[in-house]
Amino acid sequence: MLTAYIAHPLRGDIDNNLKRVHAICQQYHAQGNIIPISPLHAFGFVDPTGPQELVLKYCCELLSRCDELWLHGDWQKSEGCRMEAEHADRLGIPVRFMEAQSGTCDLCARRKPDCQYYHGVSACKECRDTHKQTTERVDQASKYLFLQRLEATK
Repeated sequence: MLTAYIAHPLRGDIDNNLKRVHAICQQYHAQGNIIPISPLHAFGFVDPTGPQELVLKYCCELLSRCDELWLHGDWQKSEGCRMEAEHADRLGIPVRFMEAQSGTCDLCARRKPDCQYYHGVSACKECRDTHKQTTERVDQASKYLFLQRLEATK
C-alpha cells in the first residue's frame, strides 16, 4: 500500500478546510490501496490559531515516513504546504499536484498531467529533464575546466 501525505491549507477557513480534508481522506481510504496521512487530523489537538513552529516540525517528521506528498486545495498560499513541498523535494519524496489548477508547468506555462514539485516550482517532465541535462553539461564543463587548471599548475 502507498502512504500518501495529504497536504491541504488549514488557516483561513478552518472549519471548511477540515471538512474538505476529511472528505479527501475518505475518498482515498475507499480506494483500499492508499493510506492517507493527514497532518490536519494527526495534529488536530493543536490550536490552529496559535504558533505553528513545533507542529511544522512534527509535519516534516511525519512526511519523511510517507511514500509521496499529495498537494490539495490552494496549497501555494499556505506557508505550511509550501514548506512541506520543499521538505519533500529535499528528501526526494515524489510530490503530486492533485487538483486541476496545479497541473500547469511554471517553466513552460503549459498544462500537463506530469507536473511535479521541482526545485521550488511546478515543472513538467520535459522541463525537469531539460534542466537535469543542462545541469549535467554545466557540471561536466566545470569539471573539465577544473582539471585543465589543475594540470596547468603542475
